[in-house]
Amino acid sequence: MITRLLSFDPDVKQFTVIGLGPGFVKTDMTKDSTDQAIGNVEDNVPLMIKTIENVTKKDSGSLFEFNGRKLRVEVDY
Repeated sequence: MITRLLSFDPDVKQFTVIGLGPGFVKTDMTKDSTDQAIGNVEDNVPLMIKTIENVTKKDSGSLFEFNGRKLRVEVDY
């Protein structure tokens, strides 16, 4: 929700504000849950960079998965 609210803030209108989920990645923090981790840093970070490079101003306020998939989020105010 903060991503969406920030995207409407006049003080940050010159920026594109997105939420980007890294996925459940195999790291030192998840080493005890690696059977559940679906990705690794070496694979997911380049996908996240590509996602960031491909967003446009019209994407401001949106949420994305690490692989570029835009998430549909419905918010009731």
